[in-house]
Amino acid sequence: MSHQISRMDEAGFVKKTKNLEDSRCFDVSITAKGRKIAEAAIPLQSKEINHCFSEVLTQAQMKSLIEISEAISNHMKANHPINKKVDK
Repeated sequence: MSHQISRMDEAGFVKKTKNLEDSRCFDVSITAKGRKIAEAAIPLQSKEINHCFSEVLTQAQMKSLIEISEAISNHMKANHPINKKVDK
């Protein structure tokens, strides 16, 4: 992961800075260049994923998969520790 982030930093897609609270860590943020590339990739990725699923699943299975995915996503949003506020 660290190597990939360093490569993206060198390419100007992200900016890596030392974490002020923990010198062992870095904070990573996306740059305007990185956001532009990511936004351009979203429709292509979505099209490819839809193509892969549509070749395997029926419409009924797709509907079920969407419902299951939404249920899991909603549960994660509501209950996963990463989404909870942490008091310092």
